Amino acid sequence: MVSFSESTRTTWYLDGDGLLSPQAGSDGADQFRFDAAAGDKTFFGPAGYELTVPLWDIDWTRFAAGSQLSYLTAPFADHTVLAGPGYADLWIRSDVEDAAVQVTLTEVRPDGLETLVQSGWLRLGHRKLDEAAADPLGVARTYKIEDFEAMPVGEYVEVRIEIPSVAHAFRAGSSLRVAISTPGRNHGTWEFEAPTYDGTPILAVAHGGGQPSSLTMPTISSVEVAEGLPACPSLRGQPCRTYEAVANTKAN
Repeated sequence: MVSFSESTRTTWYLDGDGLLSPQAGSDGADQFRFDAAAGDKTFFGPAGYELTVPLWDIDWTRFAAGSQLSYLTAPFADHTVLAGPGYADLWIRSDVEDAAVQVTLTEVRPDGLETLVQSGWLRLGHRKLDEAAADPLGVARTYKIEDFEAMPVGEYVEVRIEIPSVAHAFRAGSSLRVAISTPGRNHGTWEFEAPTYDGTPILAVAHGGGQPSSLTMPTISSVEVAEGLPACPSLRGQPCRTYEAVANTKAN
């Protein structure tokens, strides 16, 4: 058994051209549109959750172009295990006072497939942290009405979004992908009630310079990982599909 003390806290930074890098990079920002249809979309098809071959009826839908941001690491040189919880520190600008953001981790495999790893999400008005209850990698909030604070429209604000506990082995040659979007599509049973807006909100995420958005997760390299990629599908609660690259839209 490997103890949590054997993990290394690893941070990757959002960068230009959809890169996820070990160091903060170019100063810039990308934007995505609110996806009103995402909230009630789960990754199960009409048959839902069935523990029979082929291990669930999967319909893992995609975000339309312009409705998601994507950042990808270089392929891992060695087998690496992500073992959370962790968090994403994002510099976010919203053109509405009340919005929610989802951060999703996936594995992009050398065989051209993508596997869901974990998602975290936050209604941005609940961004205030409960410093007294937090641990080094967990994120604590009170969720009290008096602690709710509307987003300042048109201004960048640093927001920490928790990535719930997870453990996943990335084989050498795979990459870690961080996707940022409206909550939805990447969950088996969770659904989200989308707000109603007058128009389609735009959210921007800054990177580099004085606003270095990043992901921090514990990684473990001392775990023995079996050779070979898992069959698709075969991991419980982790759908897979053909990977499709996403071109980020630069923020106005």
